[in-house]
Parts: sequence; structure tokens; C-alpha cells
Amino acid sequence: MKLLRILCTSVVILLFAVAVPASAQRGPDKEKPQGKPAKQGRAAKPTPPPKAGYPAHMRAERDVRAWQDKRGWRHPEAWQEHATWREHQAKVWAREHRTWVQRGGYGGYYIPPDRFHLYFGPAHFFRIRTAPVVVTGYPRFQYRGFWFMFVDPWPEYWTETWYETDDVYIDYDDGYYLYNRRHPGVAIAVAVIL
Repeated sequence: MKLLRILCTSVVILLFAVAVPASAQRGPDKEKPQGKPAKQGRAAKPTPPPKAGYPAHMRAERDVRAWQDKRGWRHPEAWQEHATWREHQAKVWAREHRTWVQRGGYGGYYIPPDRFHLYFGPAHFFRIRTAPVVVTGYPRFQYRGFWFMFVDPWPEYWTETWYETDDVYIDYDDGYYLYNRRHPGVAIAVAVIL
């Protein structure tokens, strides 16, 4: 009988401890937060931090169009327009290539960082597959919904069909560049066109 009473008392104490509301268990330093309750469901996936030098803000579309209309990629010593894709091959690439800094800076469209990190950069290579089309004197191709315009020649030592056979990727460094995995270190300036 004594054992039964001890057992019943233990069960009652255990039930009471479980039934005590959580708010009664909080001390003064563990007050319930005030304001709106947190939304239930999946937490938002954090956006990866931008690459060093990647712009913190996006340029307004009207500014991009104005830069395109005045052909902001041109510079007195920059690569000039040509009528055909073949004419965009350099004679001596090291002498004819210009960086975006040498061109006066990049003024084109910026790919939003969340999309950029999903589809671009060294881990996201692709093949252009067909020869870029020449529009207003500069070749362009489309990838992942964006048009990229070459404002630099392609090196004379690349094969004529590199766009079909070589893995390339787009990366950002004070402007966008196309890189060829077969020829590391070669950066061809490209602009994102609207």
C-alpha cells in the first residue's frame, strides 16, 4: 500500500510538472518576445555575399539604355565594330584587348546577384554552340536569358570553332568577362545588353 501511494504521488507530480504552462517556467530574463509572431514555414535562403567588386546596387534600366545608345563600351583605342564574326578575331590579342577599366568602366546591365551566383562564375561553364551574331558591328550571344555582346576580339590562337568546342563561363571583375577553360587567364570583355 505504501508503495502504491508513493507511485501515485510520483505520477501526480510528474503530470503537474508537464501541465505547467511554458510561460510560468520563464524567469524574468526569459520573457516572451512582443510583436508579431514569426512566420512558420521555410526560412528564406540567404543570398550569397557578392564577389569582391560586384556592385551593391543595380543600375536603372534607363541608365543602361542610355549607355547602350551612346555605345559606352567604345573608347578611342578600343576594339572597333566589324561586319562579320570572323573579323572579330584578333591579330595580336595581347595588344588589342582592353579591360573595362581601360574603357572607362562598365555601364551596362548588371545581372542580379542571386541569378548571377546560380548560373555564372567559374563553376558554371557552358558552350555557346553557334557562332555569335553580329549586330551593329559587335557579336553577341544569348545565355540564361541574357544577351552578351563582345566588345573585345577573340584571341588569334583560339580555334575557329571554339564557341562549339570549348567550355566558357562569364565572371565579373569591374565588368563582365568571358573566360575559356581551355585558355585560362584570357578574359574577353562582354557587356550585358537589354
